[in-house]
Amino acid sequence: MILSILIPSLQSRAGSLRTLLKLIGTHEGVEVLTHIDDGRISTGNKRNQLIEKAQGKYVVHIDDDDYITPKYIPSILKAAQENPDVICFKGWMTVDGANRKDFHFSINYPYAQVEHKGKQIYLRYPNHLCPIKREIANKVLFPNRTIGEDYDWATKIHNQKLLKTQVLIDEFIYHYRYNSFK
Repeated sequence: MILSILIPSLQSRAGSLRTLLKLIGTHEGVEVLTHIDDGRISTGNKRNQLIEKAQGKYVVHIDDDDYITPKYIPSILKAAQENPDVICFKGWMTVDGANRKDFHFSINYPYAQVEHKGKQIYLRYPNHLCPIKREIANKVLFPNRTIGEDYDWATKIHNQKLLKTQVLIDEFIYHYRYNSFK
């Protein structure tokens, strides 16, 4: 197994999850694991349980209300052939469907917002959205929280310098759809 796609979800978001699962489809060497409940278990604990069950060399968390492009999985699988610690890419985010801002991941980036080619973009060190070798992801637990657990996890991995090698996919393949009404 090359890639484990891990999706924490809620029963109330079944429609979003179905849409994401259709986007993911089926691919050789890829497993999809979900953890669905009524909200009693924190997102952090769901993420930890999913990593524990994962069989892939790489694990990645895709949020159930986000969008991946058709190039996402083939690009990740191709990058995995180079055996990096993490696979980074470009994406964009919206807040309540508006105000697109691009983001770029790299182990060499700080957690910052900068001007690039006349517009503001987010620079981010790798987080839960980036495929990371499972053996590395297992070294840091997500905190038992539902908000901010992803940032804390990524910051611990970054500060401990656990990621040494990366492959950069120079394409926009992920749409992070932040909803302030969650």
